[in-house]
Amino acid sequence: MKLQIALSRNELEFIREIALEKNSIQEIAVALKKSRPQLYKILKRLIEGGFIEKEGRRLKLKKQAFIPILVQILKNNPHIIPLLADSGIIMLKEMFEPVSIDEIEEKTGLKIAIIYRKVKEAQKFSIVRKKDKKYFLNSKVWPDLKEFLENYKQYALRIAPKIDADLLIRGKYGHEIVVESTKELSDATPTAFSVYSKYGLTIFMPVNYYHFPKKELNIKQIFYDSLVILKDDKEYRKTLYAILFYLKNKAKLKDFKSELIINLKKVLNGEIIKGFPPLSQIKEKSKQYDIKI
Repeated sequence: MKLQIALSRNELEFIREIALEKNSIQEIAVALKKSRPQLYKILKRLIEGGFIEKEGRRLKLKKQAFIPILVQILKNNPHIIPLLADSGIIMLKEMFEPVSIDEIEEKTGLKIAIIYRKVKEAQKFSIVRKKDKKYFLNSKVWPDLKEFLENYKQYALRIAPKIDADLLIRGKYGHEIVVESTKELSDATPTAFSVYSKYGLTIFMPVNYYHFPKKELNIKQIFYDSLVILKDDKEYRKTLYAILFYLKNKAKLKDFKSELIINLKKVLNGEIIKGFPPLSQIKEKSKQYDIKI
């Protein structure tokens, strides 16, 4: 259930060559010492990924917000391309705040051995620092890298092959996509807030939420999709609905772990969490749905 954002070493080197004003396949083939068929495959992936566009035979970088930042990083620091390649970007995007190796594994689905190798590489360039057995991005030394990762992550959340442009992508993890739509869809499965009524919580939403690809969803998947939406849309009312859904179906979700549940337990113990419904409101709404706290 993890969002994957990756660029290969060949793709990063290809982008760098265009940044160095080599804007034809022939020029890049000479610079990278690769065959034209190899480069056409790389080019196809970069066009699909929204990095490059063609004007006749000339190649140029697209104007997405993250691309100029990446270009400067690659131009000035070509030695970090092996680190960024493949799983490097996937790992670094989860390190804005201190995280353990196990937490990185949980967030990315990468193997522990790969994470350790990439972390050691990153430490060599002072890209990652360690404190109390946790690792974090060294944004003081690499502010441009942090800016790129943040912008690229947000961009990647908003695009997906075979998804209509008029659908709002609220989140992606692995091959799963959660979208918001003002119309009914037949090629996806209703999820999250749109199906709460099936689990004892009748609510009314002005939009519909769907899960791609179309498949049968269990209650844990439906709740997870709700949390994916909340990561992108932190509307107070939706947070309250998700809390009520969890409380209503606590027996079925007892092994579920999330930040929302952690904060809920704190609130139930009398703590006040910024942006989180207070205990009084949770109790009041719980009575309406016959939920015992």
